Amino acid sequence: MNTINPSIRTFSTENMRHTMALQTATPEETPQQEITEKADLASGKPAQDLNAEKLKKFATTQAVTDNSEFSSTLSVSYSSGVESTELQTVSELSSSDTEYIIDVAHSTGVQTASSMVPSANGITIRLLFTDDLHGSIFSSPMWGKPDVQQGGMSMLKTAIDENRDENTLLLDAGDWAQGTYAGGMDQGTTVVDLMGKMGYDAAAIGNHEFDWGRTQLTKLAEQAAFDVLGSNVLASETGEVMPGVAPHTIKVVNGVKVGIIGVTTQDTPNLGAKSNTEGVTFADTADSIKKSLPDLNKQGAEVLVLLSHCATDEDIKLATAVPELDVIIGGHDHEKLDEPIIIGKTIITKAGPHAKTLGQLDLVVPKQSESSAESKGMRPVSSEQTLHKPTPSNKPLSERLKRGPLPFKHTIHKIDSEHVQPNAEFDKELAPIAAKVDEVMSVKVGSSTVGITRDKFTPESTAGNIVTDSMIDATGADIAFLNTGAMKKAIDKGEIKFGDVFNLLPYDNQIVTVDMTGASIMKVLEESAGNAETIPVKGSTNIIQFAGLRATFDPSQPQGHRVSNVTVGGQPIDLGKTYSVASIDYLVSDSNEFPGMHEGTNKQVTEFELRDTVHKFIQKNSPLDESIVKIDGRQGWVSIPK
Repeated sequence: MNTINPSIRTFSTENMRHTMALQTATPEETPQQEITEKADLASGKPAQDLNAEKLKKFATTQAVTDNSEFSSTLSVSYSSGVESTELQTVSELSSSDTEYIIDVAHSTGVQTASSMVPSANGITIRLLFTDDLHGSIFSSPMWGKPDVQQGGMSMLKTAIDENRDENTLLLDAGDWAQGTYAGGMDQGTTVVDLMGKMGYDAAAIGNHEFDWGRTQLTKLAEQAAFDVLGSNVLASETGEVMPGVAPHTIKVVNGVKVGIIGVTTQDTPNLGAKSNTEGVTFADTADSIKKSLPDLNKQGAEVLVLLSHCATDEDIKLATAVPELDVIIGGHDHEKLDEPIIIGKTIITKAGPHAKTLGQLDLVVPKQSESSAESKGMRPVSSEQTLHKPTPSNKPLSERLKRGPLPFKHTIHKIDSEHVQPNAEFDKELAPIAAKVDEVMSVKVGSSTVGITRDKFTPESTAGNIVTDSMIDATGADIAFLNTGAMKKAIDKGEIKFGDVFNLLPYDNQIVTVDMTGASIMKVLEESAGNAETIPVKGSTNIIQFAGLRATFDPSQPQGHRVSNVTVGGQPIDLGKTYSVASIDYLVSDSNEFPGMHEGTNKQVTEFELRDTVHKFIQKNSPLDESIVKIDGRQGWVSIPK
């Protein structure tokens, strides 16, 4: 009998960070009560605060055994034998329950790939998948290993070719192009073309596919050599799925009919300018998936795969709401699941962003007889384990809910120069794109004797100060506000090129000005202080960057008393006075990050594009030095949550 090494996972919610080590054991050594107690301890949540019945249902231990060895499987699912009609909907759970379930899923809810090696008693199909490519056409140096290149479509193409055969589908979970100059220079056209040449079969729509508006997305969908799926992405005028987009599709792989559905996060309208999603309605994700099931069932779908551009917690809810799903391939939150999460019979996985990894999921689809599998030319898989009894695949989807997950093997391939080589033929496709990009990105802007950085866990940054200072310099406003999330990659000291400015500010943002009272400005600062509790988990993403004022923040104080010593232009803030504020349209009109920003009046769209404004500020003040690139204490934090 084998004992697997302890599995150590670090997981977090907005309010807590925990680490848990579970030693696998035989069923008699690890009864349900002990697993429950371990989960209680891991969560840091007092046992009396937990709903025992919910915990038993959502954090059970399922042991998979045979005559020769034991493999422990910890899964967030119902105990074996529970009928599908008894499934409890996630809507019955509180938000804290849901957060807790996600924690258990990340720590105790993972079926190990080693315990799910495909059995030869069925037909094997392979899913290769990516998510959140974000225009990663070219590789870049690995953090901490500058001599190692990672990501990029050339090495990704090599990994795909090495792991693809005639029984393979290549899928993507959305956010194809936005994020690099190469990806966005023609509003995603180049990326979609390259994805077609790489052989993608289907892709979900990500929220950033709307960054260039509905009309451009329709063009991209019609251009794509792969199926663009968005079952909940509707044209507002008709209530039907957008032109060029399909709710679902069926692909036949190794004789198996695979139904594939796409969904996009319903939060998309809040994640960019409102004009980006004008004329588009984002319907309920679960309801939209369910609407696809009758047609897929009629067409004989034997396996159901969801391409979900939603966060992991939403994927968990979808797996419970639509238990017919066999696989959810997710994206959106840039999480990489080295081990999948199991909800009921649904396998949830994510490859991770920026083409730095390629996911692989081998599934064994049961057939009525082993001989029929062999006649289909099944890829041979060596395994002594029989994990699930074969179930006839010609039964309705609802009849197949009683079985557990399909037998599977899960792998995440690293895409870097230590593990894979570039594809010489595909490099020829990329060469003219690289030349065009380099012509623009290599233009010198200026120089700096110090780096322009954004420290992940520090609210005030030299990058935030430079960008907001440039906004005031261009507009003459009293104050400038910018969300930290608008800034991405730091700029190293030395020569500064346009590509460096672009990588710092990859999103197209127009500067706007509004009039705000001192009271509204205080509200924004209070909101920023209140967001400080998320710093240990999300970093400083939800902290406001500003220029033109100074303030002291103490997040330990009660709401309404966390901000003090506020001055504007060297004078104490006047709550009744109106100040001119420069910001970006996203913050003023669309984002819910800082609701106080919506109180601005007399909105004026300026001629200044944010990236171009910073570009000109650097040109004018070069060479930059510590007198300009500095932490000057404008954000005075008494304490920063850790």
